[in-house]
Amino acid sequence: MQNFTSVDMKRENERHRQAELLEKRRQEKAKTRKTTEEKALELLEKALLIDKQLAVKKEQQNQKLQERLEEMKKKKEEERAKSRSSESRTHTQYVNQAYEQDLVLEKY
Repeated sequence: MQNFTSVDMKRENERHRQAELLEKRRQEKAKTRKTTEEKALELLEKALLIDKQLAVKKEQQNQKLQERLEEMKKKKEEERAKSRSSESRTHTQYVNQAYEQDLVLEKY
């Protein structure tokens, strides 16, 4: 009879030890799951921060491009104005030359 009691006690101790091991594993899994979620949140926060930085950088690039475009438009307009003034000067010079030639011809 004592042998049955001893065997029962050993089985009971083994079940108790297995239950403790299972509880320990559950706690470790919960801890791992929590740290995994924390890591995921950290990565998400980093991704959001990088996204904001990229948005700011893109906005700055767009602003610089817009400024360059405005400068180029201004230069082009200035070149057109110069070309118009040089054309009108050339036209005026031709008119003046023709007028002077008429005057010279009239003298003779």
